[in-house]
Amino acid sequence: WFLFPLFLTDFLLFNTPSFSSVAEAVVVTGVYACLAIFSLYSGYTTCVTDPIDQMLECHLAKKNSRSDDEESQFENNQHDPEDTKHCWVCQTSVQPKSLHCKFCNKCVARFDHHCQWLNTCVGERNYQLFFQTVIATFCFVGFHLGVNVYLVVGYYVEHGSVKEDIDGSYAGSVMIYPIIIFAIILALTLALIAQLLVFHISLQRQGITTYEYIVRHNAQNMEDKKEKDRLDLRRTAAIAVKKGKGESTFCLELGAHCKPCDPLQNEEETKEATAANSTTEKPRNSYAGRMSVEGMTRASSQELMRANSSGTNSRPSSLRNSKARDENSGQKEILTALKDLDEMEEVNLTRSGHPRNGSSSGGGVENTEQSDNEMTARVSANLSMNEKEKGTGDQITFLPIKSAEEEQKVELDRDDIMVNKDGSI
Repeated sequence: WFLFPLFLTDFLLFNTPSFSSVAEAVVVTGVYACLAIFSLYSGYTTCVTDPIDQMLECHLAKKNSRSDDEESQFENNQHDPEDTKHCWVCQTSVQPKSLHCKFCNKCVARFDHHCQWLNTCVGERNYQLFFQTVIATFCFVGFHLGVNVYLVVGYYVEHGSVKEDIDGSYAGSVMIYPIIIFAIILALTLALIAQLLVFHISLQRQGITTYEYIVRHNAQNMEDKKEKDRLDLRRTAAIAVKKGKGESTFCLELGAHCKPCDPLQNEEETKEATAANSTTEKPRNSYAGRMSVEGMTRASSQELMRANSSGTNSRPSSLRNSKARDENSGQKEILTALKDLDEMEEVNLTRSGHPRNGSSSGGGVENTEQSDNEMTARVSANLSMNEKEKGTGDQITFLPIKSAEEEQKVELDRDDIMVNKDGSI
């Protein structure tokens, strides 16, 4: 605000009189005046727009209001308690991204920062106006600098009638010196405004606020400091060991000042690269594990089919081995499925007249279809429960037995078995 009237005075006293043509002076001064008015208007609207949190505003209005209609209106505008947080300073609930500004003494909706140049907080309600102010100020200062550079370059290279116009002005050749001085001031000011503009464009692309950027930056600085302290401790210990062995410590001492020459830093980068390579190779191991499990499960399913067709009472040895292997690896899904398969096998044997306990059961054949459906439902329910406990996985489908006359089969489709990244089936 100190430079703004100073720039206006400079332009009207030194730039406008430097144009001998009245038309050129009017056009250039008119454009400059429009940019100045637009900058002032943007800054003013940013200041008068209250960025207060909406819930706090309703709370204060309800507190100061005595109208029953207004109270009912505020009650209807209340937010879900789960989507709010409590401000102990304002003594009310506010929106999750609202923060309390100690300068303004109020909670600001989606707090960005407190602008000392505008003497107001910038939040969700007035952030776009603030960004508009930055753009308008950038254009205003940039246009002024462009006119000054044009006059200075035209004066010394004698382009057109610029030198004659300046020398023929009311101040004569002395007019060029304040134009040069203000050109330097304008260049520095424009550089600062450009940095601010680029910074806020970057924040908008990332979808974060200035406050969130500062918090993230401080956290990163703390992590970097911890990493540096850890490397310094390792360097001190390594230097002491090398000195004890009589070896040179030049590289270690140089690494404290030259990061690319630091052997400890190079060792850390090598470890990170190795860890990254092992992470990329992990799916190959998972694929190999998947193929081995698929083969094991295919063999077990074939033995189950042979056992069901022959009506024997013994469980295949490979299936027992796979069960023990699953118990060791913690695969609860297969164990639960095998338990239910036992019951399905017992129903199948009962249907064929060969019960597991050796006794015949005439009533067992009567409800075979109902038993099949119940067993299939139990298998699906157990598998779904195990999937919910361990995360999403692919399904294992057991096909029910169709009829008593057909050969008893339990099919286990190899395409329905997958191995997750954590090793679970």
